[in-house]
Amino acid sequence: MIWVAVCDRDPQRRQQTGRLAARYLENRRGVSGRVALFANSDEMGRCGQLRFDICLMNVEAPLHLEAGKELRRRCPETALLYYSSTQDPTWALEAFRAGASQYLPYPLEERSLWLAMDRAAWERDLGRESRIALNSTQGVVNLRLWDITYARSRGHRITFSLLEGEDLETKCLRVSFATVLAPLEPKGFLRCHDSYAINLAHAVSLTAEGVRLVDGTVVPVSTKKRALVREALKHCLR
Repeated sequence: MIWVAVCDRDPQRRQQTGRLAARYLENRRGVSGRVALFANSDEMGRCGQLRFDICLMNVEAPLHLEAGKELRRRCPETALLYYSSTQDPTWALEAFRAGASQYLPYPLEERSLWLAMDRAAWERDLGRESRIALNSTQGVVNLRLWDITYARSRGHRITFSLLEGEDLETKCLRVSFATVLAPLEPKGFLRCHDSYAINLAHAVSLTAEGVRLVDGTVVPVSTKKRALVREALKHCLR
């Protein structure tokens, strides 16, 4: 599962770039993922433990270059793809010094962007789907993270609900819900309640009752978690 961030202060340009990235994910066989949109790197930093595999960042000022450097320091595994309408080769040089994997001219050409994203995905082996080995009541299951919509903890067991409507329950666990979620949070899972965690890739909206998922399920959200969930959802491209 690939998470792509678009960081651009211009709303129209941000949306256009996000749509191109979303079409890339839709058209790449065997690749699943979601796009999140941000006006600046500070907004990205408020997304909790979520780590982005690819970041498309507009760079037309020294401040943007510094933001890219900070992102590389914080998340060295993220592929940073800069784009700019500035044709000065000095900017491209500075972008690569800031840790960019690629520097693309704007307006973005779909084929060029997709090739750059292909290269980033290949270099980081992002085409391989993230999975979790689940010791369930039905035996050991090598479960794709993309297939999970949410998880519910009850007693010493955790139930994972899947896109196709199936539920998988773990055997009795000796570790906490938080321990199980820790490696999943950088992949887009968010704990929205003491007993529930959602896969942000399948979250649609926040309602008075909770988080509505793509299959219509509404997952409870605790009062103390509503602000965190709202902040995460407002950036997800729909």
